Amino acid sequence: MLSVSLGDQDRRLERLLDDVSEARVDLEDLLLPETTAPPCGAVELLVAPDVARPLTDALRDRGWAVR
Repeated sequence: MLSVSLGDQDRRLERLLDDVSEARVDLEDLLLPETTAPPCGAVELLVAPDVARPLTDALRDRGWAVR
């Protein structure tokens, strides 16, 4: 599971999903925790263990804060 901060810009979730798609990674699930609230919410991305590191690197290269 990767936690990605959405920040406070418009259409951040859409941009995040576009970046995941560009990384050619399939999401197993996407969770919006109850504590996610504007302006700086986060989402949880569930991915297969073998793609967690490549996706983390790809998202960080695109400016995302990933934990």
